[in-house]
Amino acid sequence: MPTIRFYRTRDAYGEFSNFAPYPISLRGQVWPTSEHYFQAQKFVGTDTKTASG
Repeated sequence: MPTIRFYRTRDAYGEFSNFAPYPISLRGQVWPTSEHYFQAQKFVGTDTKTASG
């Protein structure tokens, strides 16, 4: 079976990319993409702004 790659949002299967423009909602906050959420986790426990505030 061929490998399915989804690195670029404009290519086939791009909707599965972390950068696809689909917001996610977790724990009462909305993140523009799953990549935004992923990167924000690097700052958990620090005094930084969140996605919605």
